[in-house]
Amino acid sequence: MVEAAINWVGRAEHRRMPRLADDAIWAVKRGNTLEEQCNNVLHSPLYQNRNALVEAMLKLEPGAIIPSTDMMNFRARKLSAATVEQQRSLLSETRHYRNGMYAVAEFLRQINDTWQGRLMKWPERPSLTRFGKKSLGA
Repeated sequence: MVEAAINWVGRAEHRRMPRLADDAIWAVKRGNTLEEQCNNVLHSPLYQNRNALVEAMLKLEPGAIIPSTDMMNFRARKLSAATVEQQRSLLSETRHYRNGMYAVAEFLRQINDTWQGRLMKWPERPSLTRFGKKSLGA
């Protein structure tokens, strides 16, 4: 649907904004990925670990909130792979997704402002790099 909308824009606009198609498609794909990751956080069952053996095995801080994979929930399994298995905290992972969504939304706003003539320079794609490993208890 995005590709159809971009094709509708016309050749004159594509000549004026040669990066429009690539950047718009990139933003939609990145937004879809972030949406999936946010849904994993929102729809995963969670629990507070209180088992010292599990804490030691998974290198968790006492009382860490982690995805509950016991129920075979596919979203919890994906979230566990992104957090527990990567030694990242649930909170820092959630912030990463939120910040990514804000960055993509701001990028699209800047594209729109350029299109409307409010900005003269085409915006650069945001850097959505990962932060370093965070403590699972943070």
